[in-house]
Parts: sequence; C-alpha cells; structure tokens
Amino acid sequence: MDKKYKFKLNKKINFTLVTIVLICIIGIICDAVFMSFAIKDELSVTAYIISLALLIALLAFIPIFIFGSSYTLGKDKFTLSMCFIKKTIAYSDLLNIRHDANINQTIMYYYTYNKSGEQLVSMLYLNIDNKNLDSFVQDLKDKNNMIIYDIFNKEEDNEKN
Repeated sequence: MDKKYKFKLNKKINFTLVTIVLICIIGIICDAVFMSFAIKDELSVTAYIISLALLIALLAFIPIFIFGSSYTLGKDKFTLSMCFIKKTIAYSDLLNIRHDANINQTIMYYYTYNKSGEQLVSMLYLNIDNKNLDSFVQDLKDKNNMIIYDIFNKEEDNEKN
C-alpha cells in the first residue's frame, strides 16, 4: 500500500504563489479594461480573450499545485509528485537524508544515472512538515535500511563546541 506525505509549503513557495496570484489579478483587470476600450473602438478582441483565458488557467493551476504535490512511498519506488511532474527514485538508490535543525531544511541524496550508465549523486530538497519528518524517514528506512539519517546543527551539538 502506498503512503503519501503532503508537500509542505514554505515561505519561498508561499511568496511565489502570492506573487503569481497578484500578477494574474492585475493582468485580468488590465485585460478587462483594455478589452472594453477595444470593444468601444470596434477593434478585434481575440488577443484579449486569449490572454484572459491564459491568466484564468494560471490561477486555476495554483490549487492543482497545492493539492497535487506530495511524496509517495510505493512498493518499489519513492515518488515526488509536483502537479503533473513526477520523479521516481528506487529505494536502493537512496543514500542519505540530512536535516539542518537551524534552518529547518531537509536534503535527500540519491544515485542517478547518466545516458552512458555512470552512477552520479544528486540531491533533492524535501519540503515535509517537521511533525511528519521522523515517520517519513522511518518509512524510507523500512524500505532501505542502508539510508543514513543525520540531524545537524542541533542546540546540544553547538553547546559542546
């Protein structure tokens, strides 16, 4: 059975989404004003209608992004889903998960392969809520017990140095 973990929206993602919403709203208002002038002057409004449809489609894409983004732990593979984009990683390719307690950021290191089959190491930032992080890591370790999990920059580590 697949287990899903929701994508945590951090400050950067929230800022980007709010900026996109504001730009779309401003674009829709400007488009409506210019379209009214074009109608008044009996000009073609096709470009305005197309631009309005694209702006509304972009606004509709935001909830799809918010609710369609997750991490899925399947039977054989780990899958990152961001709307329509999916990235799958075999559990055997997962190497290390590092969590920085000071900046509250988690990074996963894994093997990837180029076209000639060479093994390379890549990294992936994980946006998972802290309350779910331990169970997420434990579920991954249940699939591959060779995964190393580090937490660094903890307060007790800093007091020792």
